[in-house]
Amino acid sequence: MLATEDGVHRHFSAGEIEEMLGPDFTVERIARTGLGLQELVHLSMLALRLRLRAQALARLLAPLHLVAYILDDMVPTGACAYHLAVQARKVSTARPAAPHANGIPGG
Repeated sequence: MLATEDGVHRHFSAGEIEEMLGPDFTVERIARTGLGLQELVHLSMLALRLRLRAQALARLLAPLHLVAYILDDMVPTGACAYHLAVQARKVSTARPAAPHANGIPGG
């Protein structure tokens, strides 16, 4: 998640993230995956904990939540994706060393 100055949870499009990164970064890859199905397990866990007071049973669902999360993230879903991952690389600003009189850098 991208941190914001005011600490408010926000959602961004790939274009908005690319714009925030600015000209110092090049976006190399964008992945859109999952449908958020693991949230159904998470909501079940919350209901068990808060409404039914079944703490132990809720804890037993934790591994199922992890597996659901991993499997859900493996499914490419395009525009209706739950997850957005952006891989960007900082643009190199280093200048090559100037050649010396003999034409060899550092020589």
